[in-house]
Amino acid sequence: DEPVRIGLIIPQTGSAAIPEVFEDPMAMAVEAINASGGIGGHPVEVRTYDSGFAPEQGLTALRRALEDDPTILMGYAITSQVLAAAPLLEEAQIPMIHFSAADETSIDSGGSDWTFRVKLENSAQASAGARYLMDELGASNIGLMYTNDNYGQTARDAAEATITENGGTIAADRSYSFDATDLTEQVLAMADADAVLNWGFPNTIGLQLNQFVQNGLEIPTMDSDSAVLTYSLELAEPEAMEQFYGAAVCNPPGDERQYVLDWA
Repeated sequence: DEPVRIGLIIPQTGSAAIPEVFEDPMAMAVEAINASGGIGGHPVEVRTYDSGFAPEQGLTALRRALEDDPTILMGYAITSQVLAAAPLLEEAQIPMIHFSAADETSIDSGGSDWTFRVKLENSAQASAGARYLMDELGASNIGLMYTNDNYGQTARDAAEATITENGGTIAADRSYSFDATDLTEQVLAMADADAVLNWGFPNTIGLQLNQFVQNGLEIPTMDSDSAVLTYSLELAEPEAMEQFYGAAVCNPPGDERQYVLDWA
């Protein structure tokens, strides 16, 4: 009768936190699994731990989760937290399915034999986004914006390589904090760009889009999976999203198949 215990380690607090993005699908999945008899007859239970956004907060959440004897861990959307947790996961020998996309979390980089990434590599997404701006929208002089962490830097490097290898140029290159509340300097630096690739979290993407409109910039923006949340949660004004694109691994709101619409 022992349950399968899932420790869900996610940012529940902080200006960039959108906990329902993780909690709602988890609740849907657990309800469906338990309704069909559980996993091998074992019911599934979930306990959630607030990881915040800093590595130290992530480690504190992990230690709390391990005290509750989990069967498996899930969460960690922040690259630095996955990297910081790797030694402790090796010691505990509890598998962690994480949501970070950064290349650095691969087992042969900074990850662990006990960490499993479910997302496409960050660099592949950013490269695809840059190619779309060039091949489909005809942009050649592209501005780069990104969070000043592993996630943003990896995407920036991949995008720059793709742009220059295909004969394009970098109009401007600006980083910012994940919890930035003003991107005026970064936004104004993009004034001469044909398009912008911005790799950040939904809160900062919405901020950038709104500040583009406020400063009279009418150029396309390419983002990652955060684009889906920025759009569906209406984090930017409708007019600010008229030229908004996402190189998203999965985009349920944009899929017209009936069973996907029913799920969404």
